[in-house]
Amino acid sequence: FYERGLQDFVPILTRVLAENPDVIDVNGSTPVDSGVILKQARQLGFTGQFVKVGGPGVAEIIDIAGDAAEDLYFYSPWDPDAPEIRKLTERFEAKYSMPMNGLGIFFYEGANMVFDTIQAKGTLDNEVLAAEFAAGKPYDGVQGRYIWGGEATYGVNHQWIAPFYLGQVKDGKEVMVEKIEP
Repeated sequence: FYERGLQDFVPILTRVLAENPDVIDVNGSTPVDSGVILKQARQLGFTGQFVKVGGPGVAEIIDIAGDAAEDLYFYSPWDPDAPEIRKLTERFEAKYSMPMNGLGIFFYEGANMVFDTIQAKGTLDNEVLAAEFAAGKPYDGVQGRYIWGGEATYGVNHQWIAPFYLGQVKDGKEVMVEKIEP
């Protein structure tokens, strides 16, 4: 563990690199911290693979780490270059004068699923709506199919399972490599 906002990761990275790791996962570290970690690890001679399986902000990582971010594999909640997503982000940015965060797609899709279910059931009754969601029926959103699952683990379908992407930094840009659908 480290204090967020740390600018000198060399002591931590020196200990990590002494173990000769093949992969360093910056996981849920902030984009700024992740960028600094990538850059300093490369400066210390790390030649292995970087991955980030938690949280958005890859563009910020690239801005900070520069060439050190090349080939970074990352989780992405969306494909920002997909035509449907471009339309959505253009509308968002026109209204709010700021970029849309990648995690915003879950709120957009979730709200539309709730509104569509209210309309289909013709009610605002929480019990009726909860039963409909727990039935585990797929929902087709902008990005594809979403399902409610988790019954085997939690005893009830309260886990929203969404499509997501595996991305990789190529030539300093975020490139979606594979879409994973439930």
